Amino acid sequence: MLPRRRPEEYPVPKSVVVEEWAEKRRNIQAKREFDASLYAIGALVDAQTGLITTVYTEEINKVLEMLRNSIIKLEKLSLDSELSLSESDVKEASKLHQQIFRMLKTRSQKPERRMNKKAARKYLKSVKTTQGPDKITVGLIQDLKRELLAAKEKFKEKEEETEEIDEESAKE
Repeated sequence: MLPRRRPEEYPVPKSVVVEEWAEKRRNIQAKREFDASLYAIGALVDAQTGLITTVYTEEINKVLEMLRNSIIKLEKLSLDSELSLSESDVKEASKLHQQIFRMLKTRSQKPERRMNKKAARKYLKSVKTTQGPDKITVGLIQDLKRELLAAKEKFKEKEEETEEIDEESAKE
């Protein structure tokens, strides 16, 4: 099987300017980072995977930072672009970032104290770390929340604009 080419190695189409091509590649990369970070956070939050008991806070911070940076990059795109954030993306990201914070808080509060003996032993065998959210994690989650609220405001503004246009067209 042949190795895949990197996006930088793809030839630039003759009908497109080099700067536009580079901008499109950066936007595609930002969308891929967004999707990958959502997938990683979803896997962390999922109790079936057991990752929340083994992943250190530093790795979670890297994923949260990647999510924040990709949201910032994708917000710059117009809402009509196929790579821009959709409402479902924003809702899913806000739900997952709340869940990851809740899981980190729970993990640091020693949940085995509220379990019966058998469940507590099983839990303690699987636990590799009990780190909770640190200052960096809390800061990243606050930044994420701010960015997601800004994205939600954009969607509300666009809805209001479309409603105004619909009302004007109905009057005519």
